[in-house]
Amino acid sequence: MGNGIRWVLKVYGKVQGVNFRWMTQQIASRLGVGGWVANLRDGSVLVVVEGEENKLQSFGKEIVIREGPAYVERVDLIMSEEIEDETNSHFEIVREWEEIKKRLDKMNIAEVAL
Repeated sequence: MGNGIRWVLKVYGKVQGVNFRWMTQQIASRLGVGGWVANLRDGSVLVVVEGEENKLQSFGKEIVIREGPAYVERVDLIMSEEIEDETNSHFEIVREWEEIKKRLDKMNIAEVAL
């Protein structure tokens, strides 16, 4: 995959303990976008996703899940940027707090995203 866009999203609602991260990973895999998803200590979920703009638009709509045990109340776009690095379609669930902080520090957005 070539150059693209990276979004950082913060998702609020009943999104922890209800397989929301797994569902997000499945949506990303199907759409062919890369990135990662993680639970945050405030009960929200952080999503970092990258790919072509049209795929990100579809991803953003599809993660607004309002059926089953998960219920997304809102999705905030924290950051959107064009990326020069090659994007990929690998999307993972990050579980370790130190790894989450490390990734956000590398992107220089830890203060905004946490």
